[in-house]
Amino acid sequence: MNYRADSRWSALCAFVKEDAIELLFDNNRSDCRQTIDALQNLADKHWNALPMHFRVRDSIRNHSESPFERDFVASIRLNHLHLIFLLRRLAWDRLSETSGPLIEVAMETLKLVVELIVLREELSNSGSKLSWKISHYGLPAAGIILLVMLNSHVTPPNLRASRSRVLQDLAVLTTEIERGTIAKAGDPNHGLLTKAAQTIHRFLNQTLSDESSCQLYAAPPVPERPHDEVMWEQQFGQEIKESEFSFWEGIADHPFLDGQYLLTEGDGVDELYVPESQQL
Repeated sequence: MNYRADSRWSALCAFVKEDAIELLFDNNRSDCRQTIDALQNLADKHWNALPMHFRVRDSIRNHSESPFERDFVASIRLNHLHLIFLLRRLAWDRLSETSGPLIEVAMETLKLVVELIVLREELSNSGSKLSWKISHYGLPAAGIILLVMLNSHVTPPNLRASRSRVLQDLAVLTTEIERGTIAKAGDPNHGLLTKAAQTIHRFLNQTLSDESSCQLYAAPPVPERPHDEVMWEQQFGQEIKESEFSFWEGIADHPFLDGQYLLTEGDGVDELYVPESQQL
């Protein structure tokens, strides 16, 4: 395990990601199922070719006692999860549709990122800063989860089943960003992290005050979606690919969050946040 191995793995993933991103931004693409399947097979081939000790599927705390190796295997896994995330995102054409496979990889990514936050004092940088990992991997995963949770029409069963854990992970992510433990003012990722944390914080507060609005229980889908939600989706769908910052601004404009006051640090999420000593 060394920087060279991490660089080689990043290059392999980047090659596949480039093709996936080109498809994602190709507005004229029609049926790309075969291409997606081919890229998925290539991603699986790369992952299965890794040495077993490079692959982590459970807690990184149980994987190694070395701070460097823990960060290394987490980076390897996050890069692979991000690749799968992009491929499954390709198959998600409309915000009003649900995607269990996409949510599955998003939840796994968020869980791993939160574990890195909790164990940050037990890690040694193996190639990229924690703030970069959160911005590049954690925020896209959290964003997709929020989009699906805000969709009052339908929620995937796997998200309903993992609801408590997901909300706790979002609370940990938000609280640690707001405390300034992830990125200080002046850090290149500070603005994006702050905007995302503010939006997630508002969502968590509204969720706690009106749980039924999230439709996370096993109830039949509502027959019609609110008009303002449909209008928001149409507008948001045009801006979703512009930038990470505009993505979070768009989520903040969702009718479910509209009019929610901007909370101060810790307000509204304390009952979800679990102290580090009790986590994992």
